[in-house]
Amino acid sequence: QNTEADASTSNARDNQGACPAVEEVAREFANLLDNASVAEIRKAQESTLLHLRESRALLKDFNDFSEASHGEFARDMNKNTKLAQTIKQDLDYIFKHTRQLRERIRQKHPQALHNVSEYPPDEDEIP
Repeated sequence: QNTEADASTSNARDNQGACPAVEEVAREFANLLDNASVAEIRKAQESTLLHLRESRALLKDFNDFSEASHGEFARDMNKNTKLAQTIKQDLDYIFKHTRQLRERIRQKHPQALHNVSEYPPDEDEIP
């Protein structure tokens, strides 16, 4: 039972401030800033917190908008890519057919295209 009495005495001593150095440090720390400074710091922290919450809400809205827009943009891009590929195939066919027609005309009428420039370009000149 002596150990219980010693423990309760020790706890009572700790609660009463058994260590004067700790009390002194606590007093000095409390005196570092006056109440006005603490209130100003707290106000700045609350303002910053409010700003961060507003920023987070704006970012969330932007991310939601971006996600919705990306899906629509991806569909449009796919459609336009396929359209561009189809157009390229059509133009390649037209250029090839035009070259064949020009060659036939040259063979039948060599002087007919003498002053006409080489258009469309040959297939190896097309990028």
